[in-house]
Amino acid sequence: MGQLADDTGLAMSTLTGITDKLTRMELLERCRDGKDKRIVRVSLTREGREAFSVRMEAKIEVCREILSPLNTEERKQFLYLMEKIVG
Repeated sequence: MGQLADDTGLAMSTLTGITDKLTRMELLERCRDGKDKRIVRVSLTREGREAFSVRMEAKIEVCREILSPLNTEERKQFLYLMEKIVG
């Protein structure tokens, strides 16, 4: 959970609330580490992986629609600029 908080930039309290909700929805599961009980690992359930896949497909389709007016060279330029901004 601590690593997930660091990776997402979310406060531990916020992440705990989100994790609680996703666990109740049976999209996530929590497991304690066998050697160190302080460590809590979270993972997607089968339903969580399916929901994630559906959401990602929808996002990809939105991106395709947004980029559709651009030709190949313009798309390359756009992606280059976005990487420059993000990186």
